Amino acid sequence: TQKLLNGRGLCSCPLHKDNHPSFSVDIDKGIYNCFSCQSHGTLKSLYYQITGHSIMKDLGIKTDFSTFKIKREDPIISYQETPKTNIVFEVSDYSECESSQEAKEYLEKRGISLKTAKSMKMRYVYSGVAKNGANISDKDQWVYFNNRLTIPIFENGKLLSIEGRDVLGEEVFKRNLREKGLEEISYKKVLYPRASSTQTLFQYDNLNKNEPLYFVEGLMDLAVLREDPYFTNSTAVFGASIGNRQQYLLKQFKDLVYIADHDKAGLISIHRLKNTIGREFYYMFSPPGTKDVGDIPKLGITVKGLRERHWLDNMKSSKSFDIIKEAKLANLKKEDLDIIIQTYGGK
Repeated sequence: TQKLLNGRGLCSCPLHKDNHPSFSVDIDKGIYNCFSCQSHGTLKSLYYQITGHSIMKDLGIKTDFSTFKIKREDPIISYQETPKTNIVFEVSDYSECESSQEAKEYLEKRGISLKTAKSMKMRYVYSGVAKNGANISDKDQWVYFNNRLTIPIFENGKLLSIEGRDVLGEEVFKRNLREKGLEEISYKKVLYPRASSTQTLFQYDNLNKNEPLYFVEGLMDLAVLREDPYFTNSTAVFGASIGNRQQYLLKQFKDLVYIADHDKAGLISIHRLKNTIGREFYYMFSPPGTKDVGDIPKLGITVKGLRERHWLDNMKSSKSFDIIKEAKLANLKKEDLDIIIQTYGGK
């Protein structure tokens, strides 16, 4: 965590894997904003998201609401409306995945076919920049997508965001900077434009609401999952923190199956969703020996092969979810298990 200056500062986001600090916090105002996953709100709401209960209650603070008058200054948000974004993506050099050696090698290593990559509209961008269309001249808002595997995120035909994934590694990234004589830029494995939003479900327009919806955290996890045609009706929620609008969209589907990461963050994510979504869903984890669905090919088996070995038999109802019991079954590192037990109670 970086040192707070006047009650403000940056740190790693607690809601998603964040190797480079992108989480802005203002202690005095009691608010936070993540420039990477787009989560934002009050620190009290953040505490509830992480723990599932009120910080006021945990601190033993009783509030007499009779002394307060409700004041609403912010407009009521309509989750039916597509988020407002204004992205201008200027690409000077790109290739479809089948024509890019870099993309093909990366996808093959991840166990993702060119067919799946094409269905998700992946392409390899050698040189591009995402700008805020509301103020194109503001270079502080520019995000460069150089040598990135890109995946556009649409809803109702509107471009909401773009995931730009580095496939060459940090050392190559730094070497390219030095060769071009450019100043040091912090390395990020995954980029998103500044003027964007991930408060949606990936390819929401194409999903069937009358069929069970399988959802995972990341787009690479989703690509691996979709290698099995059984999981055609599937999506990604862009991280372990599932926002209010995403929950609204999820509730439009007949049945929900959350395939969570096999780690502490995955357990906490299910716990939060159970407390906030307001309806039953089903959950399961990526298989033992993996962190997430994207790791399944490393086991030497396909998702289809795993399913044919009755992987889906591990599915459970959120009504029966108990984070302490699941943590003890998950074979977590001792320190992760201890944190969950200390945070959520139990012996």
